[in-house]
Amino acid sequence: MAELNLNGKRAEIVCFDTLPSTNAFLKDECKKGAPNYYTVIADRQTNGRGRLGRSFYSDNGGLYMSFLVRDIGGADLTRVTAAAGVSAVEAIVKIYGVSCGIKWVNDLIYNGKKVCGILAEGVISDNGTIEGVVVGIGVNIAPPKGGFHGEIRDIAGAISDHYSESERNDLSEAILEYFDINIALPNLIDKYRALSTVIGKNVKVITANDSYDARAIAIDSSFGLTVITDDGNEKTLRSGEISIRTK
Repeated sequence: MAELNLNGKRAEIVCFDTLPSTNAFLKDECKKGAPNYYTVIADRQTNGRGRLGRSFYSDNGGLYMSFLVRDIGGADLTRVTAAAGVSAVEAIVKIYGVSCGIKWVNDLIYNGKKVCGILAEGVISDNGTIEGVVVGIGVNIAPPKGGFHGEIRDIAGAISDHYSESERNDLSEAILEYFDINIALPNLIDKYRALSTVIGKNVKVITANDSYDARAIAIDSSFGLTVITDDGNEKTLRSGEISIRTK
């Protein structure tokens, strides 16, 4: 176990060789009383999860971390996700010198490929109150031997051509340091908009129950994505995800 000081707040960091899911593990730890910024890192996950219940490729060569935020100051999950995305971008620049963009709402893009996914989940107590938020971040640091395979071959990328545990640990600490700053920033929305890769793009909107084509035109002050559908209706998305249309 390691400890990191975040402006007077202590972050305990625990590393594992393998976990089914760092988010699932930390949600259980939250209910057992884990402290603010308690952080879990795994070398690999056997059941990593993304948005909409999808699996998240989590073999050796990446950073798979989850941290617990006990007090988010009234922020909702969308703001927490945005703060995590901005923080991951800034941390990657600091450690690897690589600049990524953000594809609303939770993916980091480098050279046209997804290199990071983020999943923020609230932990609900037995009486229905939110005990905290678990923020999961998976970064493809280096490609696996033989490259990415299967359905992710054409969409997944990496931020480096090599992997080292020390750099991975530096990256996790930098993410925590930037998140502690960004979550409280009044101008977080400006930083998020500046990193967006989707404004002006034709997109496919994907929700749990539907999908449709649209054009992304703005990100509002609550981090919602405003789109105009192909039949002319304007909508602001609060959930779901998008993919960029190439045609």
